[in-house]
Amino acid sequence: MDRDTLKTFLSAGPTRKFDLGAITAKLEEQEDAQRLFRSRSLNRAIFLKYLDTDDQGQTPKQSPVRTLVYLPFDPKAPQDGGQSFFYSRERFTDFSKNGKAFFSIAQEPEDLQRDADILDVFTDAPTFNPFLLHDAFERSGYALEPAFFNVDPHHVHLVKTRIKNRIRPIIIAALENTNGAMDRSLDTFAARIWENKELDRIRPLIKALDLPEHEAGDIFHSWCGITYFEEEFVALAPHLKRFAVWLSENRRPRESLTGEAAELIDNAASTARKRYRATWVSAVETLQAYQRTFESFVGRERNITPFIDFMRDARQHFWTLGAALGRLEQSAYAWRTFAKGYDGVRLPFDRLNAFYQVINQTQ
Repeated sequence: MDRDTLKTFLSAGPTRKFDLGAITAKLEEQEDAQRLFRSRSLNRAIFLKYLDTDDQGQTPKQSPVRTLVYLPFDPKAPQDGGQSFFYSRERFTDFSKNGKAFFSIAQEPEDLQRDADILDVFTDAPTFNPFLLHDAFERSGYALEPAFFNVDPHHVHLVKTRIKNRIRPIIIAALENTNGAMDRSLDTFAARIWENKELDRIRPLIKALDLPEHEAGDIFHSWCGITYFEEEFVALAPHLKRFAVWLSENRRPRESLTGEAAELIDNAASTARKRYRATWVSAVETLQAYQRTFESFVGRERNITPFIDFMRDARQHFWTLGAALGRLEQSAYAWRTFAKGYDGVRLPFDRLNAFYQVINQTQ
């Protein structure tokens, strides 16, 4: 990765970048501070979500997001260079052997295994949204300090409660014709779905939804994620729409441009607007499909088939939404950063050009 591209990726927002090095530095100010990894250098790493896209900015349907692990040579100056790799177990094993000349990487098998398990958690989340990342580690059995995620425990409890309440109507509709099942606690069913534990004790629900039993855990996890993104999108929509309006009205700089400079900005603006619109449409269509099948099932129709079809592809929908909201949030984050101090006016050419470089490379 060249320095300009690196600088661009380091400008990513919190849903696309998890700066563990900065968090570790703050925690080190405390006595007996918790460390996430056994490998010291991994505790200085910056994790980035990287979208695989084609020339039109479209993502593949399966696994559109990869996790890039970046280890700076100097944690205090990450923009000055380092080494990086797209995480997989195989690549991490290679890095643990070849990177030890420059970095402090654990060499004991059990330490490497634990570090790889934690890297898996980072990889299994479509974004670094603090709530979802906190939940991913909690589900995986890692009790980490709230400082790692910058989340308020009370807010986490409220979000979980809202998600459980959202899935309760599905449980009621699915079990209403199941002998004796409705005598069981709805809260227990909702909790088991959320925690993804003891799923054998909610077999009536799995059977009613016609889910493959060996995939039920992954499907339920994705379902909770989709429900979370549904709320998140509603909360973010006003800000995202304001950015879309700004992008339309302020797509050119304050200076008058001609020739190559005008063409450069126009092309960059066109790319940004097309990608942003395509990403917005992708998110809206997925959420509309969820809402449509949800209402068809829990409403008067009691038509379960469309919802079952949607649930069977829940993992794909979850990752599609994660990729889409990550792109939208990244664009809005970059807008807030670059437009700060320029309220109501167009940006200068250099600043606007840098803005387009960031969102078009990190979308």
